[in-house]
Amino acid sequence: MKRTGKSAPGFPRARRVGRTAALLTACLALLPRLFAEDSATAFVIAPPPVGYPEFAAGETVERAGVNGVYLTLDRDPAGLSEGLTLLGGSAFVNRQASTADYIAVELDAAGTFLAGNRYGLMAFNVPLGVNLILKPLSFSHASLFAFGGFAGTMGLTVMSFDIDQPVPLTSQYVTDTVTVTSVTFTGTLSGGLQCNLRLSPFVLSPFALWSVTGGRYMTDLTGSMSYDYPSDGGDIGLAHGSIYGFDIMHEPSHVSLSSMLKQDKGYTMVTVTLKFTTARYKDGERIDR
Repeated sequence: MKRTGKSAPGFPRARRVGRTAALLTACLALLPRLFAEDSATAFVIAPPPVGYPEFAAGETVERAGVNGVYLTLDRDPAGLSEGLTLLGGSAFVNRQASTADYIAVELDAAGTFLAGNRYGLMAFNVPLGVNLILKPLSFSHASLFAFGGFAGTMGLTVMSFDIDQPVPLTSQYVTDTVTVTSVTFTGTLSGGLQCNLRLSPFVLSPFALWSVTGGRYMTDLTGSMSYDYPSDGGDIGLAHGSIYGFDIMHEPSHVSLSSMLKQDKGYTMVTVTLKFTTARYKDGERIDR
């Protein structure tokens, strides 16, 4: 069957699904700032922005962790089914270097993978971030931190679905399997406050985080037959968010276990995070955790 150069009759539906893929990719890109929704506020038990209770001049702390994610949508954004479920997780590392007793720089990197129960949906995200952390107040059993930073995320979502297309000069239809590939690039500016309270053998860390996120998406649709499905793209609107939460860490082992639960606007999201210290260095020499 020859290409006609015209959009396939099923293109409006295909375009709607393409935008759904872009929206899902953008949503998943926000996992590190899980509830950064427009005008949204959440209170959660979550990994704190400043995870380690103290830092000192010349000290470097390396941490790692894993995060499990369960997400359900009561109705998928494209309206193609009654619901959509995604399951997956991520692994992350960060390195915090203190140049003085009251200032530190933190670098973050992570990788996320999720799979859906429909459309053969698979989603990948790679966020990278940098934060500046200040410690304006410090006491024997409490410290106050102020922080701010930027994170950039590249996301990729792949999914497929079938479209019935008419056969020219006949009353018959053929099924064209369309693969939707969506790529997003988002940036997040964030800042906030955190307090670490030593309640031996635990550290309680209440915090407040404010963020704004935006970016762009590009979507490409490719059929298994000879129909044309033009690409799509555009801006991802700015999302402003607030998160208020706390975390509890077992100080002797430097291990924290956190979880998040949110139900709102037709979706439910649950995450479980395990975070631990892998190494500490003082003036370039490794010391006990």
